[in-house]
Amino acid sequence: MDVALFHFINDTISNAFLDQVMPIISNKLTWIPLYALFIIVAVVKFKRQSWKVILAMIITFAITDLTSNAIKHSLKNKRPNQVEEIFAIKRVEGGSGYSTPSSHAANHIAIAVVVGLLLSLKWGWKLVLYAWAILIGFSRIYNGVHFPSDIFIGFGLGGLIAIIVYLLYKRFIPIRAIQKQDGVTSTP
Repeated sequence: MDVALFHFINDTISNAFLDQVMPIISNKLTWIPLYALFIIVAVVKFKRQSWKVILAMIITFAITDLTSNAIKHSLKNKRPNQVEEIFAIKRVEGGSGYSTPSSHAANHIAIAVVVGLLLSLKWGWKLVLYAWAILIGFSRIYNGVHFPSDIFIGFGLGGLIAIIVYLLYKRFIPIRAIQKQDGVTSTP
């Protein structure tokens, strides 16, 4: 089933537009402006306490990346282009080393979850962040560097780590937004 879904995404639904767009979506550098926006929103919303939120984001990313890479090197699962039984791979864009879990998927869903929680975003904005992470995961399959199961495992790992970091921060490092009362800004 994993191989069939991989072929469906990598080959069957492929087209010239996605061939151009998916490598851009998969590129880590593409999303630097979005990461900067997260930091700007944290600074605007939390002022002097923003360092706590930014630190939580960095810690979430670091733990997720280190954990996903440790698991990847422990499992040593091959990428689709490294499995001899997998034929007709339409494209292979980047990707080296091992496959499971996808660090792209783990890192981006972790950032989406922790940013949504720390910034107390409304559900609509959280769904946009989750859709962004899912799109990146999809791009990794489309680009031929991960199986769907690698993406799903990465999403589970990243989401779990983000929730744990958020709960620890909420418990041990209270973060409160600056609130305006009668036009006067104050710290609660």
